[in-house]
Amino acid sequence: MVAMMVLGALKQSRRKSPDKRSGYDISRSADEAARLGEGITDVPTPAETFEVIWKDELVGTLSEARIDMGYMEGRFTAACSIAGERFALRASLLDARAVMSDFSLGARATIVSSSDPNRQRMTVVVLSLNEGSLFVRAFFSKEGVARVEANVPE
Repeated sequence: MVAMMVLGALKQSRRKSPDKRSGYDISRSADEAARLGEGITDVPTPAETFEVIWKDELVGTLSEARIDMGYMEGRFTAACSIAGERFALRASLLDARAVMSDFSLGARATIVSSSDPNRQRMTVVVLSLNEGSLFVRAFFSKEGVARVEANVPE
């Protein structure tokens, strides 16, 4: 959903005339629109870093995160702790294809953007950890989060 919004905003930023529906002048470049506060500003940048929390403990960081249609992948660095090691082991044993078919086969965790002053947690299902790359599915709706909390183990 976020990726679709970003693509839509980028397509609109290339148009040459004002958009009558939104009221934004979409003839501006995407950079100029962002500077003026127009368009999407809360989408994680590719270089954004997230803290990964599992069983209420910080277990590592997810950096250089890329989001597409609710799926996120980036470089995982485990915390120097027993919890960090356990999470890395648990995540490395997951089969992404199987978890994508049945999220209850994954591991529930939360992530927090390091640049978010509100420290808002985002619920994710861990799909796999392979060669240092953590692959997760993020849930944004209250219904989706409730389903994950009810059916996906930590």
